[in-house]
Amino acid sequence: MQIEIDSFYSKGAGHQVCQDYIITGTEPFPYIILADGCSSSPHTDIGARIICHKIKRFYEHQLPINIKTVMHSCDEVRRFLNLPQECLDCTIIMCTLTSNTINIYIYGDGSYFIEFNNGHYKYGNISFSNNAPFYPNYLINEQRKKNYPDNKLITTHIINYGGQEGNEISTFTGERASVSITPYYDFDTATRIKSIMISSDGLSSFGLSFDKVYQYFSSFKTTKGEFIQRRAKRALKELAKEGFTNYDDISIGGMYLCHNTTSQK
Repeated sequence: MQIEIDSFYSKGAGHQVCQDYIITGTEPFPYIILADGCSSSPHTDIGARIICHKIKRFYEHQLPINIKTVMHSCDEVRRFLNLPQECLDCTIIMCTLTSNTINIYIYGDGSYFIEFNNGHYKYGNISFSNNAPFYPNYLINEQRKKNYPDNKLITTHIINYGGQEGNEISTFTGERASVSITPYYDFDTATRIKSIMISSDGLSSFGLSFDKVYQYFSSFKTTKGEFIQRRAKRALKELAKEGFTNYDDISIGGMYLCHNTTSQK
């Protein structure tokens, strides 16, 4: 199986600095690491980079990912740099391919898109009321964790296309206690999947449904090399011509799993 992996991030029209950051790699396994900094917290563009590269180091040393331990490690870096603790206020999304299994972890808000080999699609999106997610950074600050409302609403929205029962849409909205941040995760065997993409919540700032926007960003002419970057730049131009602009920063990462190398686009 041949794997292509790529990423893209861009500043939103309403921001002076891009506070999204994303990195990819293939060792010791294929991975995408994304951090979306809070626009109302200081220096989260730097915090997002600290978080992504710290998680990368955990992967390289094959250390288990405990998000609270990761945040403590990031906190040591920001202390050394004399940055405010709030610089680590970031949503964290990770996608990995290990033991022939795709795993997605979303700490905060964000979305994913999966295309299966049989032509079916699956979209998923997680959002918080008032666009105020529970950031993993709160786990290492007892006062901020305490101040986060226990009755904060979190919404999970999942769309399946092409299933046996036709298209299926499911939405769940419920309370998420601040003391028990549990990552959303979806997993499936890699042999069933053609491609997978993850993104920050910036895709919703176009004013279109996130599944509609994903169609623009996933219409690949080729899936070799910088396929995410090429498609994303084209998608932004296409959307702009139709009068749609992203107000928020966007970051997108993707894997293309070519099970038959002779048939790759």
